[in-house]
Amino acid sequence: MPNPSHAGSVVRMFSSATALANPWKGSKRSPLRLVFSNRGRILAIKGIGGFHLAVDATDEKAVERLRERKRRVEKPLALMSPSLEKIAQYAYVSAMEAQVLQSPERPIVLLRKRNPSAISSQVAARNPCFGVMLPYTPLHYLILQQGFLALVLTSGNISEEPIAIDNEEAFGRLSGVADYFLVHNRDIHLRNDDSIVRVVGRKMRMIRRSRGYVPSPSTGPSDRPWPAGLFSPTPSVWERARMPFSASMWEIWKTWRPFGPSKEQSITSRGSLKSILR
Repeated sequence: MPNPSHAGSVVRMFSSATALANPWKGSKRSPLRLVFSNRGRILAIKGIGGFHLAVDATDEKAVERLRERKRRVEKPLALMSPSLEKIAQYAYVSAMEAQVLQSPERPIVLLRKRNPSAISSQVAARNPCFGVMLPYTPLHYLILQQGFLALVLTSGNISEEPIAIDNEEAFGRLSGVADYFLVHNRDIHLRNDDSIVRVVGRKMRMIRRSRGYVPSPSTGPSDRPWPAGLFSPTPSVWERARMPFSASMWEIWKTWRPFGPSKEQSITSRGSLKSILR
């Protein structure tokens, strides 16, 4: 692997054991375009808060294959498109929603579907909305320059597991899911999911507060300290009308693990939670 101490970023692509061969070998076409057009292959992409799993969102078989390997039966999958113009081809975008999509935080925004559209029916079956975001890293922009309407960009993990953040960790944990890996030599020190929001009545409502918004504090209801969201993925404490959000519960679980025999017991243990919040 590249030396993380290098001053500049190094980006490399690897194939996993699930891929039969490098589809770009001997071809003049874009490697990324070939990966996605080669029987719906799945690409793991290292971002800034962890790995994503990506497929062409217009490829029905690819999305179905991703769900099967990730063990994500029905929960909607997030989409990333290169521009508002592309998004408008498959979802309705109001002026307020466009503003939030283009904000520096770059959250996933829930948008009403257009029917019919070229997006696979497997992306968000039986749901009136798509979760959509715009690119937020230079690597995303380079990938989406290949002419995609949208890519499915979902968390790099098996359902109910933490997101992979380290290259070697991803090679081990995601080798049965991803066919190819697009990695770089910038270390990720803290897992960070994509934030999810929805515009309701011309106001932005937070559904999942993470990348882009955390650890910035949120305004609280009173000046009295009290624990909030103890059993949510981001436990926190209100204090002096401001609430700083913690890391993902998965990070806390890794710290607590010696105190309990299982993940579930550690996460739901009131004693462990109280000891952390003292």
